[in-house]
Amino acid sequence: MTRQHGQSQKKTMFPPRSSDEEAKTRALRVCYFGTFDPSYPRNAINIKGLKRMGVEVVTCQRQVWGSWDKAQTTLTTRVLAGLRLLSAYLTLPWAYLLALRHDVVLVGYMGQFDMPLAWLLTRLRRTPLVLDAFLSLYETAVEDRALVPARSLRAKVLRLVDRLACTLADKVLLDTNAHIDYFVRKLNLHRNKFARVLIGADEDYFHPLTPKKPDGRCRVLFFGHFIPLHGAETIVRAAHLLAQREDILFKLIGRGQTYDEARSLAEKLGVNNIRWVDHVAYHDLVKHIGQADICLGIFGTSAKTARVIPHKVFQALSCARPVITAASPAIEEIQSLGAPIHTVPPDDPEALAEAITDISNATDNFRSCDTMSWSVTSHIVGRQLVAVLERVTAEA
Repeated sequence: MTRQHGQSQKKTMFPPRSSDEEAKTRALRVCYFGTFDPSYPRNAINIKGLKRMGVEVVTCQRQVWGSWDKAQTTLTTRVLAGLRLLSAYLTLPWAYLLALRHDVVLVGYMGQFDMPLAWLLTRLRRTPLVLDAFLSLYETAVEDRALVPARSLRAKVLRLVDRLACTLADKVLLDTNAHIDYFVRKLNLHRNKFARVLIGADEDYFHPLTPKKPDGRCRVLFFGHFIPLHGAETIVRAAHLLAQREDILFKLIGRGQTYDEARSLAEKLGVNNIRWVDHVAYHDLVKHIGQADICLGIFGTSAKTARVIPHKVFQALSCARPVITAASPAIEEIQSLGAPIHTVPPDDPEALAEAITDISNATDNFRSCDTMSWSVTSHIVGRQLVAVLERVTAEA
């Protein structure tokens, strides 16, 4: 296990902005465009961050994508989504053409399908176009989750959609440099096309919490949609290895693609130190984080695991809770910024069990101080976004 410690709240990701730069930011007007879900954390934090930077945000949006799992679809859900897309694309042009004048268009996640329409509309108004890709549709459905055969027509279409969307954009946003490396290599695009904007956590929900009162128990929390890169089976096996430790209790929140496999494995191994919770509302997650001594990230073995930093890592760090996750190039990016994260090898239940044991055996004072509150707030995300958008508008 490796550890990174540090009072990273003292670190500054961006130098102070001059008064001229602040005035320019206040004058910036951004059209946030597409069929995105405004409640999805990536979009919500982006919009909040821009507003907190003094940017005027003009929203031009039609709801298509809800909270359902976009990668796991049936014929019925695909047809319904197609009908909603058609309806959105019939009304979005009028909404956009009637919108206030703006300096740049930012297509929200997931916006790959929106890009041809956005490109056409922005050519009419001679406005720069930025895509927050956030992830690759091809990688998610084909390589990571193995829901679409690699040689199938659907796989080829998804890769084409990814590449076309990025090609049409003046700039494409991704969450890590490791993710950018993948897009450059897979889609054969120039690195200058991309910019990194971290995910962050919404500080209105996820903020420093007081240390949990000692009660002789060490509570370990995981929450997520049980997708392959989460490595839920690794967590179950670690729990099994810690079965003799009656003071260590696990709570796993959520459901998804690998949930049934994880439950079956737990039953097969006779694991009884896990509490399974089907669903928790987004705004209630902080309560469960507050009850935890340790929060878990991701432990899968897919290549995507090495390229992403999930929301849960930023959220737990913002709440001043120790985080254990798989070591990866993506995680190293925020460790270099001071994020105090405990890392273990992917798919290594023994190492995970050892890391949990190390933290649980530490004094309560160590538990509360080991992880200082380190966060990427919406304001920091907003500053990153503004820096990118100002460059795009200057080059237009």
